[in-house]
Amino acid sequence: MLCYECFKKIKTVKTSLCPICHRITKDFQLCPNCGKKEHNYLQAVITCCHYDSQIIKKLIYDFKYYGFVDLAETFAAIMANQIPKKYLKDTVLSFVPLYKTRRRIRGFNQSYLLAKNISGVLNLKIVDCLEKIKNTKSQATLLKKDRSLNIIDAFILKKAVNIKSKNVIIIDDVASTCSTLVACAKLLKKAGYRNVIGCVIARNI
Repeated sequence: MLCYECFKKIKTVKTSLCPICHRITKDFQLCPNCGKKEHNYLQAVITCCHYDSQIIKKLIYDFKYYGFVDLAETFAAIMANQIPKKYLKDTVLSFVPLYKTRRRIRGFNQSYLLAKNISGVLNLKIVDCLEKIKNTKSQATLLKKDRSLNIIDAFILKKAVNIKSKNVIIIDDVASTCSTLVACAKLLKKAGYRNVIGCVIARNI
């Protein structure tokens, strides 16, 4: 956990923007124009912080690459507070999976740790229904135009998917083009969820 003085330095996103075109919208939803496009499987992408904030960038790096897993509790508190209450009815949580080799090397999946802690705050069930089957290049190392190509057929639905809720919030640490969230959302919609909402610590727009 962070000390109080460091926690105060974290600034959360106050303006809700469409995750596709970045126009001002409500509750981080897609604007009406972007929502009409067939390829947009996400209803909204809840962004908690700006990735260009130096403190957020450092904390996320320490969390993922130096194993400061206690930071999951801090991030989860911020994320849970940022999720509009309208998205919590008849809703479960899911998370972006890691490829098995990367998870073994890192020792944990940061998105799962975030989901686990958010689950404790909001009393929402976690559904582990996605699997990553391709060891893709890190999205952060690629140009924006290459990120969608990088994750083609990278994820699958696990065989045992029992849909008991209408809505799902999929958790990840960072998003830029939202290509990873969209790929996962497409599968979750296929599984039978009516609404898929993304939620990330920070976005690099």
